[in-house]
Amino acid sequence: MSSRRRAEWTSKVMPNKDDEEVELPGDHLSVANEDPLAATAEGPFISHRVTQAEVDALSDGSSSDSEAEDEQEADKMRENLRIEVERQKLEIEEKSVQQLLEEEYEVVVVGGGVVGCAVLRAMALKNLTCLLLEADENLANGASKGNSGIFHTGFDCTPGSLEAKCVRAGYQEFLQVHEQLHIPVRHTSALVVAWTDADVIELPKLVHKAHQNGCLDVRQITAEELRTMEPNLSPLAKGAVHVPGELITDPNLVPLAYAAEAVHRGAKIITRCKVLGGKFSRNNHNWTLQTSRGTVTGRVVVNCAGLHGDSIEKIPRPDSTPFSIQPRKGQFVILNSPSSSSSSVSTSATTAAAVINATILPVPTARTKGVLIAPTVHGQYIVGPTAEDQEDRERASICAQTCGLIHAKGIEMVPMLSECSVLGYYAGLRPATEHNDYQIEPIESHQWITVAGIRSTGLSAALGIGRHVSRLYGEFFVDLADRRKATVVSPFPKYRITVEPGSNRAILRWGQLTNQITHPLCKISQGLRLAKDSELSWEASVLDLRSSRL
Repeated sequence: MSSRRRAEWTSKVMPNKDDEEVELPGDHLSVANEDPLAATAEGPFISHRVTQAEVDALSDGSSSDSEAEDEQEADKMRENLRIEVERQKLEIEEKSVQQLLEEEYEVVVVGGGVVGCAVLRAMALKNLTCLLLEADENLANGASKGNSGIFHTGFDCTPGSLEAKCVRAGYQEFLQVHEQLHIPVRHTSALVVAWTDADVIELPKLVHKAHQNGCLDVRQITAEELRTMEPNLSPLAKGAVHVPGELITDPNLVPLAYAAEAVHRGAKIITRCKVLGGKFSRNNHNWTLQTSRGTVTGRVVVNCAGLHGDSIEKIPRPDSTPFSIQPRKGQFVILNSPSSSSSSVSTSATTAAAVINATILPVPTARTKGVLIAPTVHGQYIVGPTAEDQEDRERASICAQTCGLIHAKGIEMVPMLSECSVLGYYAGLRPATEHNDYQIEPIESHQWITVAGIRSTGLSAALGIGRHVSRLYGEFFVDLADRRKATVVSPFPKYRITVEPGSNRAILRWGQLTNQITHPLCKISQGLRLAKDSELSWEASVLDLRSSRL
């Protein structure tokens, strides 16, 4: 490298005491209320603070075509600096984590899906000192990553069940708080469509069940009314049940909003922190949990571990776990609006309404709600899911043939979907159990609350579950009526999402919370790509999407 070029580069990357210090980029989760950089500015781990000039240098320093050798050396220096930034970021985070692990908490929540985040929020609203432990690098990256974004009213839950109570309570609270939490919502309503004479017989029963669950605006409509509401629906439809209250939302923002508000109110979160075991002390009346990042002490533990709920439940009940998790896979197809090309993603919510206005549901069975069609808040459509039991709790593989059948089923119900290009596919796992209802109960002798078996209604029920767990905590462990008044907090901030240049990922920053966008629907809305046909392993060489049947 020439001396002139070397001098220019050195002036860009070498620190200057007058340079402005900046937040390091990254997709880790902020784990403390303080700025992690400020908290360790003089810490023993950091030999040099990265400055604004250095960060700018990551994207600067390009040379002309005649200086290829200089450019290669500059690229190498930029890569070395990037590695140094990552190293410093990890050291800062690790020190912050160790500081958090030294504290003792009133509540420790295990699991950072939508339910765990909602429970953390409920506890933080009670001004409890609480900590959430998540094994993954990001929140909402397990079962919560596979949900549809449909927010249910609970109209078809089993009347009197805990699920029905939590879904109704969660729905009502969500209507009250979604605006202040900056969560987008579309009030689409839903139609449970009868496609056979046997389905028609079930419609009055669905209306009766809905009324038992408090959804008194649900009513049966004729085939003629149905065609007026949904002119693009297949003429084979024989009638429907109209559910006015059903809505759709952003499936990634919901859990992250709950987590962000909890952190805003003083809760702590540690990711990449897998719970390995634990011991309850009857003398000290607290738990010591062993994790992959150290030990945690808490008075009450709440198991919200989702797909690993039965494994975590063996900590307090090693010989008598009352449920077992049976992962159930659901695959979805994501379609663009007809007016958008296959390479251009629609982001207009009103465009989707040109094909369907409401969520189209089949008459449900005891096993599943069936294959549905729904618009999304970002202007696309989803068709799915399947209901496939499997043993693997980590990987929800996508089968191209199955997705083709799902697509065909959608076209069968709404023929106009044949004009919609496929944007991608995704699959999620639901933590089903051998029981028909949620498994939520306190173990008073061990200061433990079990929250398990939260299947496909977790998004809708999460806030209701949070309230229910809060009541159990107050009833069995600590009288919350005598808690000190909640401290005054600043207004809840808005989020911002940044797509990292040159990568296929987006980072959400919400107050003190930083998390990668992981849900496929939300990734598409940010212009990120998903797996397409050419990247999947087809199980059949020829698949007729129009004639195939599920």
